[in-house]
Amino acid sequence: MARAEKSVRFVPFASELAELVETLDVLDRLSRTLPPADAVPYAVQAAWLKENLSGWQRKAAVCEALSSDALAALTRDIQDACNVSARLRLCGELLERDGRRVLAVPANPWAPFGGLDELLEGRFGSEDIGVEAFAGEIESAAFNLFNLGGAPLYIRMEKPTLTGPDGTERPAGDAVTVREAIPVPTEMGDASADALPELNQGSVIVIPPMDGRQAYVEIDTKGLEPGAWTLSIRCRALSRDTAETILTVPVTVWPHKLPERQTLGLCHWGYVHHSFLSDQPEAALEDQLRHGTSVFVCTFAPKATFDEAGNLTGPPDYSEVDAYVEAHRGHGIILFFNYQSYLKGPAPIRSEAWNRACVAWLRAWVEHMKARGLDYREWALYPVDEPGLHPGLVELHIDMARLAREADPNILIYTDPVGDASLEDLQAMAPYVDIWCPNRTGIVLKPDSAKLDFLKATGSDVFVYECLGNVKHRSALAYYRGQAWLCAHHGFKAMGFWTYCTSQYDPWFNSGEPDYLLVYQGKGVVPSKRWHAVRDGIEDHGMLTRLREAADQAGNDPSRADAVAKARDLLDRRIAEVARFCGLEDDGEIPEVGGTRRQRAVEDRRWRTLREIRRDMAALLGRLAAP
Repeated sequence: MARAEKSVRFVPFASELAELVETLDVLDRLSRTLPPADAVPYAVQAAWLKENLSGWQRKAAVCEALSSDALAALTRDIQDACNVSARLRLCGELLERDGRRVLAVPANPWAPFGGLDELLEGRFGSEDIGVEAFAGEIESAAFNLFNLGGAPLYIRMEKPTLTGPDGTERPAGDAVTVREAIPVPTEMGDASADALPELNQGSVIVIPPMDGRQAYVEIDTKGLEPGAWTLSIRCRALSRDTAETILTVPVTVWPHKLPERQTLGLCHWGYVHHSFLSDQPEAALEDQLRHGTSVFVCTFAPKATFDEAGNLTGPPDYSEVDAYVEAHRGHGIILFFNYQSYLKGPAPIRSEAWNRACVAWLRAWVEHMKARGLDYREWALYPVDEPGLHPGLVELHIDMARLAREADPNILIYTDPVGDASLEDLQAMAPYVDIWCPNRTGIVLKPDSAKLDFLKATGSDVFVYECLGNVKHRSALAYYRGQAWLCAHHGFKAMGFWTYCTSQYDPWFNSGEPDYLLVYQGKGVVPSKRWHAVRDGIEDHGMLTRLREAADQAGNDPSRADAVAKARDLLDRRIAEVARFCGLEDDGEIPEVGGTRRQRAVEDRRWRTLREIRRDMAALLGRLAAP
C-alpha cells in the first residue's frame, strides 16, 4: 500500500519578521495621521525598524550558520522589537479610533496588574464590575488607566460621589478611599503592583506615555443603607486637549449584616516596636484592628531575677508588659512569646533552681494579670516557636509548659507545630497545649490527615498559619482570602500569616531577600492588596457563620426546607471548593507556567467563583429569614 509523504520546511523567525513588516506599515501611517504631539514615538520606531529589518531578515535566512551567541542576540533583538512595536501599534490604533488619550478599563482588583500587556491580551473590561457587599463589609474595585498618547498625563481623580437607592447624589466622604496600585520589586527580580497608598495630596495619578496605572477603590459600606448605589469618580487630565472620563461602579449593599462579633481570629506576628512601623505604633494598631487582627504576639515579659536557691530576688518588673497589655487588651488574645528569656539568674534554663524560680515567677505574673482585670482567656504562653523545626524544640515546649501547669493549670498554652513534628511528638505535647496552630503546608494540607485529625480530637482550639515567601506574587484570593474559607471548612478558630511587619528589610525595596510582609510604611500604614484580601476573608467567614446559624434556626420549618438544604450544600461543597484555592488545586498560588498572563486568567476564574457563591449566600439568607 502506497504511503503519501509531504515535506514541511520550517523558516526560522518567519512569523515574527512578517509581523514586524506589517507593523512597520501601521506605525508609518500612524506617524502621519496622529496629532503631532503623539506622532513622534511612531515615527522614531518606524525609522528604527526600517534601519534594522533588512539586517534581521538576512541573518534569519542563514541562522543555521550563526554561532549560539549570535543566534541568541538575534532572537532577543527580534522579540524586543516585536514587543515594543506591538505596544506602540495598539496605543496608536486605539488613539486613532477613539481620539481619546485616556482609556479607563474596569479590572479585576485581585488579578496581577500587567500594564499594557492586559490590552494586548484583550482585557478591555468586564460587564460584571460591580461591588457587592453585605452590610458593614469593605469591598474593592479597580480601574486600569492607560495613557495612549506620546506625553505623560497627570490625571486628577476628583472627589468621589455616591448616588443612593433614592437617586440622591452625595459626596462619598469616608465611605470611599481611592488608592494607586504601586509596582514594587519582588524577590524574583521583577515587580508586582502590590502596595496601595492613598492618592497624594492632589489626588493625581501620573501615567507615562503609552503605559498604564491601576486605580484601586475601597468602599466601606458601614454607613450605606441596603440597596443599589452608584459610585462616580471624575477623572480629568491636567491638559486642555484631553477629555474627562467618569469612572462608575455599581454598588449593591445586601441587607444582611456582618456579625457584631468577629467570628475568625487573625494572627500575623507583627512586632511593631522593632520594625519599620516603630515610630507610629498607634497607626499600626488601628490598621491591624481594621483588618481583623485579634491574636497579638508579644515579645515582652516581666523582668525577674533569682538566686542560687531559685528564689526570686524581688518583685518582677512589669513595665514593658503592662504598656503592651494596656494597648492591646480587649481586642483579642495576647500570646507571650519566648517569655522564659526574661527570667535570669546564676543557673541555666531548665536547671532545678531555674525551674523553681520559674514557677514562682509565673504565679506572680498570673496574680498581676488578675489585678489588672485580665481573664485567663485573654492571654496565653507561647514558649517555643515551631516545634518540630529543629531537634529538641518539642521537648523544650513540654518542659516549659509543664512548669506553667505546675504554676497554675488555668494558664493557656499555645504552640505552632510544623510538619516535621511527628504524630508521637504531638501526642506527647497534647497535655500541655490549649491552642494548636499547625502549619498549613506541613500538617493541614497533607494527604495523610492523621496529625490534623489528632489535633482536632484533643478538644483544644485549633488555628492554622502559613509562612511561605515570595508573597508579593502570591494570590490574594487563594493564599490569603482562601485561608479563611479553609478555616470555615475545618472549623479552625483563627488563621495566621508570617508576617505583618517583622523584618530587617524595607518592603519598598528588594535585593533578592525573601518577601513575607503584608504592609508598607508611609505616612501611616500602607496596605497591600493581600492585606485587604485577609480582611475580606474574615468578613466572608462572618457571613458564612451567619448563614450556618440561619440554616440551623430554620431547620425545623418545612416551608424553608429547600433553602435549608441549599444552604447546607453551600456550607459543605462550595466552602470546600474555595478552600481548595488555598494550596490544593492545580492552579497554584504564584505565577507558574504561562506567567502573570495565565495567573490573571486564574484569578478571574477564582473571583467569578467567589462572587457567585457570595450572591447565593445573600439570596439564601433572604430565604431563610424568619417570615
